[in-house]
Amino acid sequence: MNSTKRVSNLYNKSKSIQLKGIGILLMVFLHLFYNLSKRLPDVKIQSIFLGDNLIIIRALLKLAHICVPLFIFAAGYAACVAVSKKSFSFKRIVAKLYPKLWLVLVIFVPIMIGLGRVKFNPKELILNATGFYYSYCGEWWFFGLYIALSLFVIILRKTGILAHPIVLIVISLLLMIGGYGIKVVFPKFIYDDVGGQIYSFLLKQPIYFSGYLCSKYSIFDRVINACKHKWYYLLILLWLFEFTNIPESFYLPIVVPGVVLVLTAMRKGRIIEKALIFLGKNSTYMWLTHSILIYNVATGIIFYFHYSVVAYATVLLLDIPIAVVFNYLEKGIRIGIGKLKPKRNN
Repeated sequence: MNSTKRVSNLYNKSKSIQLKGIGILLMVFLHLFYNLSKRLPDVKIQSIFLGDNLIIIRALLKLAHICVPLFIFAAGYAACVAVSKKSFSFKRIVAKLYPKLWLVLVIFVPIMIGLGRVKFNPKELILNATGFYYSYCGEWWFFGLYIALSLFVIILRKTGILAHPIVLIVISLLLMIGGYGIKVVFPKFIYDDVGGQIYSFLLKQPIYFSGYLCSKYSIFDRVINACKHKWYYLLILLWLFEFTNIPESFYLPIVVPGVVLVLTAMRKGRIIEKALIFLGKNSTYMWLTHSILIYNVATGIIFYFHYSVVAYATVLLLDIPIAVVFNYLEKGIRIGIGKLKPKRNN
């Protein structure tokens, strides 16, 4: 009885928040060091310890690329839970997510203008506020993707396709192939603002629906029960795809669930779990702000000592308190707006 209860709770709300905590740590690392020489050519960085050997960083960057797929998978898993509870609403998603983006814009855009990083342009500000244009911060592309995926789920639910997993998988696969087709036939299209969003949606949506299907059909429970204590070999087998010539969009919908299974099932200890939960609860604001700190606001502070491990720690020390403050600000604003709303008479 206890064993069954443990398995059924393998991926619960707490584990989902911890997964986001792991994801944001990987994301900060990835955006800090990936293409650093191109984005910040004047910055000189040394290895994770001493000297100028960056092999360790390159190896970790390879692993860190899983960060966005982790968030996409978690979003798909959560969408299935919400759909099953009949609480999946686009209006609710917009009301929950957009105020976060707007709050970051209100605070950071004046700072970036003051530092000369961006020029004030009302049209550009409005476009960034829509979530589908990200000239202020390239990493905000995920915002538009999340909104598009949410709209797509609503369309699929209304057409009844969500109730037919085979049809859903076929449609998802065809859309992904269509994305690669666009890249081959219209290569310049994917570098356009609108084209890039469409291309990202077509290639990333299978990961989202892998999360949806893992939730709907309790895939993790089935794998654990089938593999017993040898489930961790699954990650090793799946990761072999990384060394093939197969496009990653074809294998990530399979690999990512394996990675999630390993990350959620492994024992971490109470202290680490609490730390990951804390990070997970602040991950949205960390995601919205960390790249602004790295490339626009606090570059000199972050890379002052030129050691990668120090730079990484500095970003976290700066960004975590900022995310906490933003969460408190948002909570206070929502409470204030709630008090201003007229009470309905019964």
